[in-house]
Amino acid sequence: MKITEVSPQKNNPSRVSVYADGRYIFSLDDVDAVVLGIKPGREIDDNELHNLLYESQFGKAKAKALAVISQKNVSAKLLSDTLLQKGYDEAVVCEVINEFTELGYIDDFNYAMLFIEHAAEKLWGPKKIVYELTQKGVDRNTIEDAMSESTLPGAEEIAGYMAQKYSGEDISDYKVKQRITRFFASRGFDFNVINDAISIYAHSIKD
Repeated sequence: MKITEVSPQKNNPSRVSVYADGRYIFSLDDVDAVVLGIKPGREIDDNELHNLLYESQFGKAKAKALAVISQKNVSAKLLSDTLLQKGYDEAVVCEVINEFTELGYIDDFNYAMLFIEHAAEKLWGPKKIVYELTQKGVDRNTIEDAMSESTLPGAEEIAGYMAQKYSGEDISDYKVKQRITRFFASRGFDFNVINDAISIYAHSIKD
């Protein structure tokens, strides 16, 4: 098989389309094409073609990964899932994730820290935060490390929110108290913390 044409792509000039025996075969980053010696007249066998196709997919996967992380903060697992859903081979995705991790483009600890900060602003408790980060593929040790270095809402913050959300309601009423408890439990807070917050709120009303 002989390469017959190497031409820049119209929509992405930094990539080139490679043709062999007059038909399109694959595309590559222009720099990779130079490094790999891709030029008209070169003969390539099946093994070389396989390797070049891998390099082609790897370049496309990296470009997609860069587009994703430029738009939002993601964990390694979320980025991996996105690339797999786009149809990239698992080996290619694994290599991209490893390279981006080494370069510091993705960092699950930093991702967890930012997530926890945002979750705290929304008044989420530890249980919900741990659950959500686990769902996003962050391992438990990383979550615990990030949690240990973060400031999470406590009874005082919950009581302050109660003063806004439940102002005018009878906090001593059993049904009201149960409704408040269920609400904050659904946000991931322990019952002990919720009860402490209710006590703080009740005392603030009396005062």
